[in-house]
Amino acid sequence: MRRLKLLFWMLCVVSFGSASAQNPTQKIGHLDTQKLLTLMPEAKVADQKLKDHYKELEDELKTMQIEYQSKLEDYQKKAPLLSDAIKMAKEKEIRDLGNRIQEFEGTAQDSYMEMSQKVQQPLLDSIQKAISEVAKEGSFTYILDTSAGNVLYFEGGIDVLPLVKKKLNIP
Repeated sequence: MRRLKLLFWMLCVVSFGSASAQNPTQKIGHLDTQKLLTLMPEAKVADQKLKDHYKELEDELKTMQIEYQSKLEDYQKKAPLLSDAIKMAKEKEIRDLGNRIQEFEGTAQDSYMEMSQKVQQPLLDSIQKAISEVAKEGSFTYILDTSAGNVLYFEGGIDVLPLVKKKLNIP
């Protein structure tokens, strides 16, 4: 019986030893990518490009809306004096302009999203590259993004934000 217990404990020790050798201590880091983005000078340039593009789209939409309102008011004033054929033509013109405005709103939204992707993707790529380099250099098993809100709890770990900032030459 004693031999059986001794054999059992020896197997446990050997099994635990080999399991821990296969799974060394994991090194976990974390950073807030949104905070990192706000610190990047390139992000400010990208943000300004987006604001300029938004303003351009907004100005075009306002111009179209002003034209629509003007044509509608003009039609309403002159409608009693117009022949049926001219009324129908004016109504069609106003409807067509309204449809163009609605179409432009959809196109403008797509254009803004496309521009957003275009200016932000290089930033995200450089952040990912820097994180990968820091992870390899620091022998990290995982680096978690705390800005995504998916990490419900963590204690300890290493904040790699300063290392990634250094990699990206951000003061």
